[in-house]
Amino acid sequence: MIKNIFHKIKNKKVLDILINDILFIALRIVLSVLLARLLTKEQYGSYNYFISLLTLVSIFSLPGMNQAITNSISNGRYGILKAATFVKLKYSILGIIFLIIFLAYELLFRNPETSTIIMYIVCIIMLVPFNAFTSYTSFYNGVQDYKGLKRTNIKLNIFIIITTISITILTKNVVFVLTTYLVGVSLFQFFIYIKQIKQCENDEYSEKDIRFGKSFSGINAILHFSNNIERILIAHFLGLEMLAIYTVASAIPNQFRRISGFGITYLFPKISALNEYEAIKMIKKYRLKLNVFYFSIGLIGILVSPILIVLLYGEKYIESVIYTQLFFLVMTMNLTNSTLTKLLLPALQKTKLLLQINLIMGILNIIGYLVLIPIFDIMGVIYSQLVSTIAGSIIGWSKINKIYKQ
Repeated sequence: MIKNIFHKIKNKKVLDILINDILFIALRIVLSVLLARLLTKEQYGSYNYFISLLTLVSIFSLPGMNQAITNSISNGRYGILKAATFVKLKYSILGIIFLIIFLAYELLFRNPETSTIIMYIVCIIMLVPFNAFTSYTSFYNGVQDYKGLKRTNIKLNIFIIITTISITILTKNVVFVLTTYLVGVSLFQFFIYIKQIKQCENDEYSEKDIRFGKSFSGINAILHFSNNIERILIAHFLGLEMLAIYTVASAIPNQFRRISGFGITYLFPKISALNEYEAIKMIKKYRLKLNVFYFSIGLIGILVSPILIVLLYGEKYIESVIYTQLFFLVMTMNLTNSTLTKLLLPALQKTKLLLQINLIMGILNIIGYLVLIPIFDIMGVIYSQLVSTIAGSIIGWSKINKIYKQ
């Protein structure tokens, strides 16, 4: 079975996806390691707090539009790129309102430092360009140009590492570090967007694609919120230093989750082109192979975590080791569930079932975080994610099996 998986990797397109993900992960980890070593724990926690805040409010930029772009372009409708980006720009304004509310709360109840206020202002200014032009990956996946995606990701990450780390070394000021990162990513993404607009073969798109992008964003809203609120709650309940420890602990498992999901990236355009019966049949064919691969990656991660954390991040983050091992376990469970929630249901546009699963997982996560983080610290996040993922997987696959039997 493992041999069959690696035989598939010999496929040129699959290999391109895998190489792209490996390079992306390596460069992301380099940035994470350098920032963690150069900044104090409190500074690194502060930096990640604001990145997490921007990720949290990115739901207002309709990230589901990226899935709609891949769907539409894979079916030859290139006009979706411009249309979806325009919609994302409009809705991003809601995120600005959300950030202003966060800042008002800080000013009224927490007496923030001047640097914190400045970082809120930077995030408010940069929110729209940072979150609205994130569709370049979806465009490349839609046209299945995985070499183009690889080159773009390498250029982006090298550019960000050079600029952000240079500012970090020169200033050791987290305000400048955050600003440099946000401006650099935003500018790079905008120029790639302009380049891809010129590559579009037509202006065709369907309003159904736009509606799907909005629906998919709404369906994932609760889960997106629950998947990003934990860092905000850790900072609030446990402090910025604990957030730094959590960020280091989850960094490598999160990046491994990306590379482990390369099969989903490869299969998505194929599943989208099938009818319901054929798609479910194909997923069932690949599901066991994918799960064996996921568990193999998780086991390797658990075994090498003690060496990796100390080697990369240094002794000051040694307490992150046990959490890293547990996050590899959570990562494995998330990946086995992603075959359903990230591949089959979105490809077939089964929005009602996906909404049910995401609501259950999201609500369980949020309740778990609020109750368990103050009691169990970072372990509260792990308990919550394990329970919600298992519950979502059981409910989802039981309903899919009923559909398949029909």
